[in-house]
Amino acid sequence: MTTQRLRSAFLMGVIAALLVMAGFLAGTSVFSSMAATTAELTISQQALALNDLEQRYADVYNKVSPSTVAINVSSNLEAGSGSGFVVDTQGHIVTNYHVVAGGEEIEVNFFDGTITARKSSALTPIRIWP
Repeated sequence: MTTQRLRSAFLMGVIAALLVMAGFLAGTSVFSSMAATTAELTISQQALALNDLEQRYADVYNKVSPSTVAINVSSNLEAGSGSGFVVDTQGHIVTNYHVVAGGEEIEVNFFDGTITARKSSALTPIRIWP
């Protein structure tokens, strides 16, 4: 092969390589752009779904939060706190047994700001699990 033919073959190879690289870069650029648009759409759809889910959580919170109470318990040895909820208009409150167990005085803070305190003798805890 002559030098001229070698130069021509080399130049053709370089041009072919550049065309392949340009095509690859253009293709990945278009693909990346499409992928980014698809990702944005997916994220946007998830954001709508999360907003809907968050709205449902907010609806539940707004509906049940007035029945939620904070409970503070104290004894000679220690103090603790927990939560519960009002189950009827007579003032019965459900809470976990460990919240009131061993307490001598129980303070209940209602959603509307009302605070009541009782001696533990006024409670009737019912233990369901051992």
